[in-house]
Amino acid sequence: MHLTGLFLIIATAFAPILWFVELTGRFDTGAMISQYLGCLALILMALIQLQGTRFRWIETVFGRLDRVYVLHKWTAVCAILAVLLHDSLDADFKKGPDGGWSDFAEQLGEWSYYGLLVLGIASVITLIPYRIWRWSHRFIGIFFGLGAVHYLLIDKPFALTDPLGLYVTGFCLMGILAYLFCVLRAWLIRGHAYQVADVTQAGGLCYISMRPKGKPLAHKAGQFAFLTLNAPGLTETHPFTLSQAPSEDGALRFSIAPLGDYTTDLIARAKPGTDAQVTGGFGHFLQPSSQDPQIWVAAGAGVTPFLAWLDDMTPDPSGASIDFYLSVQASRFATVLRDIQGLVANLPQVTLHMIDTETMPRFSFDHLLNAKGVEALKISRVAFCGPTGLRKALQDGLEGIGQPSRFFLYEAFEMRTGLGLGRPLLDLTHRICGQAVVERFMARHLPRLSPDILMSWFSQQFQRFSR
Repeated sequence: MHLTGLFLIIATAFAPILWFVELTGRFDTGAMISQYLGCLALILMALIQLQGTRFRWIETVFGRLDRVYVLHKWTAVCAILAVLLHDSLDADFKKGPDGGWSDFAEQLGEWSYYGLLVLGIASVITLIPYRIWRWSHRFIGIFFGLGAVHYLLIDKPFALTDPLGLYVTGFCLMGILAYLFCVLRAWLIRGHAYQVADVTQAGGLCYISMRPKGKPLAHKAGQFAFLTLNAPGLTETHPFTLSQAPSEDGALRFSIAPLGDYTTDLIARAKPGTDAQVTGGFGHFLQPSSQDPQIWVAAGAGVTPFLAWLDDMTPDPSGASIDFYLSVQASRFATVLRDIQGLVANLPQVTLHMIDTETMPRFSFDHLLNAKGVEALKISRVAFCGPTGLRKALQDGLEGIGQPSRFFLYEAFEMRTGLGLGRPLLDLTHRICGQAVVERFMARHLPRLSPDILMSWFSQQFQRFSR
């Protein structure tokens, strides 16, 4: 992520302290801290909504979109912690008699607090199915809005027209507008209209080819785009890497692996003639332009962007040498392997190294170290796409031999990540209850958590806290 964006978040979060310091002599210190934490939570949540808009300039300020989503997660964690601390400390500033707007504001604050707490925890518990998380995640903006109204109506040690009041109010308005934009994005930004031309399933990947119905999408080889299919049950928007280099006719090809409920349904139900909306291109996983030696490492479905890179290349015997390590199950990715072999055959600067994980040890940093040596690795540009665990192992190994971190190219794009606690908690639950019991419970109850059931639950909680 860009240091500019990180500095911007820190500066905007700590700026209110300058105004709160002026009030410390007139009010209780604990209450002042609680008031600041409440303002801090609103500022951070406004920035979270802004990061979710995917405006082009967001990448300029905060860094590549994959890093923005990581920053989005940790900003949200800090906001939830600020909300928890704000509620735990006494922030009562009664300026008038009980009742009226102040009591109503306190009620809104309670709803906002519990809603953000529940949805915030649900966001980092990756065991909750994606379709449920994505549906419930939309309500975070609503609870942020309730918190903003709570701030506007509650008694405070400063006026809304004071510099501090205007500062926080400005962030509240910005966050609400950003949330409304995200909700209405499908109507405000239609993207590029496409139609599915062909669907071919081959082993571990499904090729979905599309032709434009109007102005084609502009993208670069290695980028991804957000895809929405206009078909029942497939109207969610998901990011997928484009596995074909830009063409004159604007045709696109997505190579999709069945890694979850949505992608499995998409592969099974996408048909030629289906209309789609495509927005992009996003991302900065672009082939290095340096003449330094290059090493490409693709594992499993991570082969997708490299297909686009190879498709975009021209034969250049004097160009930078490229060693392409492809680690897949050869039987599942037979079609992909044939495509790659056909492309590489016409590119003398590329050498393909096939690691068939069905018959050979899995790819590791030792493969590179033994094949290239320390000195060659230090000066090579390494591009990686694949599982997070392998990526971290390669990074650690390359950093250990002194390769500059800027020489390692990857894109850690994930729409949803946890805090790394899901697996330990699941293992602990298995130990206490037994693995069979846990699996039966999840199989029986998780599929039943429909949006209607969740809405009914939230309604019950609101009624409970409004009594």
